[in-house]
Amino acid sequence: MILAIVVVGYPVLWVLARPYGQPSGRYVGEVLGAEAVLLFSCALVLAALLPAIERAFDGLDRVAQWHRHAAVVGALMMIVHPTFAGSEASPWSGW
Repeated sequence: MILAIVVVGYPVLWVLARPYGQPSGRYVGEVLGAEAVLLFSCALVLAALLPAIERAFDGLDRVAQWHRHAAVVGALMMIVHPTFAGSEASPWSGW
């Protein structure tokens, strides 16, 4: 449950903290990249096979399922990330 709250809450915080004037396409790319890193980090922690994590997820089978889902969704977000991240230059960057 905590994992789901963190994964859903993280992009919500990104949307709430969006700076003024940031191009939408680029910002979506940043959010996707940051979310992918978060999901990969969660998958790595789940792969650690700590007893507390196993108890929290009601068994090793559920931990393995969540590990796989987090990694797959993170990989999909990383594949889509460059499409948006390189879309348009920031108005305040000198590039």
